[in-house]
Amino acid sequence: MCFLDIEEDGKIIISKEGMQLASVKALYNTDKNAGKTFFKKCITYIFYVYNPEGIYKNKRLSLKRKEVCEKYINGEDWKKYEDNKHIQSVIKDYIEFGTTLTDQLIYGLGKDIDDVLTNIKEIPFKKRQMVEIDVNGRMISKEVNTDNSEEKTKAIANAIKLLDYAKLLKDKQRIER
Repeated sequence: MCFLDIEEDGKIIISKEGMQLASVKALYNTDKNAGKTFFKKCITYIFYVYNPEGIYKNKRLSLKRKEVCEKYINGEDWKKYEDNKHIQSVIKDYIEFGTTLTDQLIYGLGKDIDDVLTNIKEIPFKKRQMVEIDVNGRMISKEVNTDNSEEKTKAIANAIKLLDYAKLLKDKQRIER
C-alpha cells in the first residue's frame, strides 16, 4: 500500500517513488549503519503500525506499537520510533499519501480512544477525600471514601460514543474500498 509494501518472504520494502520523498531521504541519510539496519527497522515499524489494511488494523494503537516492536524489531522500545522527528515525518507522509480521509479520521479517533481508555482505568469508582468532621465541638480532619461513580460513568459513556463513531467510520471505510 502506498510506498511501503511486504514481499512474500515478509520483508518490508519501499518503492522507488517512496525513496524520493524528502522525509524518507532524511530518515535514510540518518542511518550510518552498514546495510541500513535502522532504516529497515523504521519502515517495518511504520508499515505494521500505520497500515490501515494491515493485520493490526483492529488493535489499539498502544498495543500495535508494543506488539510490532516485540515481534518484528527485537523487543525495542516503541518510543524510540515515536519520538524520532525523522520517523514522524515519514509516518505523516505514509498516512497522508496512503490513506483516505476516512482512514485518517479513524487513525485520529484511534489515538483518542486509546487515551480515553487509559484515563478510564485511572478514574476510581470510589476516591479518598479529606473531610472536616465536628466531634463534640472540635473539628477534626478525616479521610473517607466518597462515591465517584458519576465521573467514571460519564467517562465510560464518552468512550462508548467514540467507539460508536469509530464503528460508523469503519463501515464507511468498507464502502469506500
